[in-house]
Amino acid sequence: MLLEQKYDLCADKSVLYIGKANGRGGLRQRVRQYIKYGWGTAANHKGGRAVWQVENFPILLLEYEVCEDCEQREHELLAAFKRENGVYPLANWRG
Repeated sequence: MLLEQKYDLCADKSVLYIGKANGRGGLRQRVRQYIKYGWGTAANHKGGRAVWQVENFPILLLEYEVCEDCEQREHELLAAFKRENGVYPLANWRG
């Protein structure tokens, strides 16, 4: 499926990516990877590959929550999104 087709299929276009930041660097490192990918100075954020292709987005907001089991929470959020929209968010390819 092409990125544009996936975007068109999704009813909720306000959520582009659902992910977790459970590495040593935590949220700060994950956001830094994401931004560097957008600037073309890093190649290690797969979600960024899709999000940075979206044109005419006036602002991108980051929302986060602190949780005990980030793997489980990410899975729950992705499953709920797919249930409600029929597809995963634009930059997520699997749950």
